Amino acid sequence: MMFPKSYLLLFLFFTTGFTQIAQTPRLDSLNHLIATAENDTKKIEAINELMLEYAPTSREYIAYNKWIGRIILYNLRYKNLDLRTKKNMLALLGYWYINRAVELFSKEKKEEVLACCDHAVFIFDYLGVEDDMWSAMSNRAAILREMGRYEEAISSLYSALKYHESTGNDYGVSLVNMQLANIYEDQDDYANAIIYYKKMLKYQDSIKNPDGIDLNQMIMDNSGIGSCYYHLGKYEEALRYFDRALELSKEHNILHNVSFCYMFLGNVYTREKNYDKAEANFKLALQYAENDRAKSHLWQSWAQMYYQQKKYALAERYYESAGALKENSGEYYKARVPTYEGLYKTYEARHKFKEAFEALEKYRQAVDSTKIEISRNAIAHQQLKYEYEKKELRSRVKQEQRLSALKLENAKKNTRKNMILYGLVFLALILCVSLFYLYKFFQQKNIINAGRNNELKQKLLRAQMNPHFIFNSVDNIQSLIHNKQDKEAISYLTKFSKLTRQILENSNENYITLGEELAMTENYLGIQQLLYNNKFNYRIEVDEALDPEAILIPPMLTQPFIENAIKHGLKRRESGGYVHIRFYKKGESLFFEVTDNGSGIEDKRTSGTHKSMSLTIVNERLNNNPSKKEILVNVKNVIENNEVTGARTSFEIPYIYDN
Repeated sequence: MMFPKSYLLLFLFFTTGFTQIAQTPRLDSLNHLIATAENDTKKIEAINELMLEYAPTSREYIAYNKWIGRIILYNLRYKNLDLRTKKNMLALLGYWYINRAVELFSKEKKEEVLACCDHAVFIFDYLGVEDDMWSAMSNRAAILREMGRYEEAISSLYSALKYHESTGNDYGVSLVNMQLANIYEDQDDYANAIIYYKKMLKYQDSIKNPDGIDLNQMIMDNSGIGSCYYHLGKYEEALRYFDRALELSKEHNILHNVSFCYMFLGNVYTREKNYDKAEANFKLALQYAENDRAKSHLWQSWAQMYYQQKKYALAERYYESAGALKENSGEYYKARVPTYEGLYKTYEARHKFKEAFEALEKYRQAVDSTKIEISRNAIAHQQLKYEYEKKELRSRVKQEQRLSALKLENAKKNTRKNMILYGLVFLALILCVSLFYLYKFFQQKNIINAGRNNELKQKLLRAQMNPHFIFNSVDNIQSLIHNKQDKEAISYLTKFSKLTRQILENSNENYITLGEELAMTENYLGIQQLLYNNKFNYRIEVDEALDPEAILIPPMLTQPFIENAIKHGLKRRESGGYVHIRFYKKGESLFFEVTDNGSGIEDKRTSGTHKSMSLTIVNERLNNNPSKKEILVNVKNVIENNEVTGARTSFEIPYIYDN
């Protein structure tokens, strides 16, 4: 359970003098909720909401917070609570300390405020509620800054910043940035202060529907940036940001910062020696000044204006008023430094040397005592924290809670370990089953592909060694023998037997060398020349870059296309036919090309059962290559002088380079 508004209000009270943000009245409904609350936890939550309707200096706020404290202490001391309710009550105690810090800060009791913040941090850290712990730590840093203990404040803030960044809490990061900006401004490092103020302003600009708290912070950021630009002498920039802060304050009726804006506008005009405008703004600032702290800063600025005009009597009066208010309000030493410095210069200008000497001593003491204050407060803080932790460690409730929490955490760890182990075993089983089925799937697929390839080879073999081709070849051999052409018959028979053997042998191979393909093509063309009465010549060309004995290709790919060129491309020629066959490389790819000087592709070369079947089988084999690369057969006419002089067929051959 959390009370985020309490944290936000606490932080804003630290930075704005505890001025309440206007809210819609809800008193009747909240009082009814308190009266009808079903348990003490619900009642405390309702009272906490009711407290937000009152300023922390009001009697109502203080009374309600005391009421919450009594309820919590009664539950922790006298009731037999279960573990969960005890934790809730301890968390509520942490929130109570935060509310108590708000109340005490309004009374300038900064040491007690710091102790409350320490108690809240310790409780939330013990409960393991990190978000609340770091919110309380940020508030602790704010009070450390008010006390001038910058080293401790910065250490806490950077730890909080690291946590908020790791959890992605943009709002927490923005609050830390604002506090860092305040610290840098206190230390006169205005350039770094502007960087952090603008980081906060960037976050606020991203909020689509800002509430009162967001608007309050936006006003403070604009004022802070204006103040830094003022100290850097960039008055035009300073005026722009102060005007924006003043505009937001009046537009949303958030008036606590109006005095500050008018005061700094007066300071800007003082630097520009426009004293009439400066005094007019100081008077407006006085109308809105709500407390002694605001008035002390205003008197100091007013005194500076009179000093600059050499109106030393007025400057002295206003510096003395500012100094008295700063001492009475308990502002930390650094805030008093410019007042004492101004008094010293003013007394000296008026020849009040005794008073000037006393003011100078106070100035030096204020400058030097910062280190003394840091050392003294550090010891007090460590002692307070030690005594509180020692007291809590001896408490039975804490021991029981720690023991129970430890057992619960161990049980959770064991459960997580078992879940991880079971999950890993389950994943291993799933992986093994998946691998087994994948192995079977690819094994079956390879068997199917192998069978398909063998089937394609057999089909192509039957297409190449078709009865018509064999009959014509044997018939031609018989004719040569009858005509007493014994040499031609023997040569033809030799080529035919070689071709037959090559086709049969290659049909059992997945790959043959390009040289073997060339030898088979040579024999095939020689037989076709005899079958067609030498009506065509042919030429086989191989690029010099190719090594026919090192390149392996699928067998029986080219013959159907060569047959197509002879049978269909040259069918209208009685003589003078020509077939050009070429193997070449293009990039890393091997290509086959056959060109004839026939009548072109208008002859519908794809007609005919035998030829169509051969080409279909070859196309299927080309696209069944291991790389699954799609291979297209390109057929086009050869055109010279706007006339068709033949046809050209080409395609890529998948190959293996055997080095």
